[in-house]
Amino acid sequence: MADPSGMHLPEEIRTPRLILTRSTIGRLSALIHSAAEYLRVYGYAVEDGYIEYPDVLADSLQLALEFPEHRQWWLPYLMIHPVDHALVGACGYRGPPDEQGFVEIGYGIAPTYRGRGLVSEAALALAGHAFHGTAVTGVRAHTLPETSASTRILTKCGFIHTGDFDDPEDGTLWRWELRQTPASDPS
Repeated sequence: MADPSGMHLPEEIRTPRLILTRSTIGRLSALIHSAAEYLRVYGYAVEDGYIEYPDVLADSLQLALEFPEHRQWWLPYLMIHPVDHALVGACGYRGPPDEQGFVEIGYGIAPTYRGRGLVSEAALALAGHAFHGTAVTGVRAHTLPETSASTRILTKCGFIHTGDFDDPEDGTLWRWELRQTPASDPS
């Protein structure tokens, strides 16, 4: 079923050093099952710690199945490092645009791949593609209320800290927003 908003996100996004492949129900199911299953079926080794909160994958799968009309916004992109032929992280949107036209992004990467600028590449690509060919007016992200690698990534990508956000599950978080198309060309 098509997204009722008429928005379309690409199946694959290439950055200078990554391939972001939108997961499918099959890819996500194999990955949730085990890294060995993902390697066997899809041919990519899965780097240890590629995602900090593995429950997010099962939640995304459930939401994609429950709301197929918005599946493209729920299924995460898998961060493939083509040189190493490995799945090194995951990133994506945390649902379709809200009433104000904002989408939220999230991301995670294996510890051995941190500090290389790969997450910044992925975050910029997600933001660029959300703005390109969709009705998205802004991109949001939330972090713990402290300076961290994630806050540095968002700042590097042009996001602005807009204040605190009270999350019912996580408590007080910092809200970050990007309201303009990033300078980089997402294609």
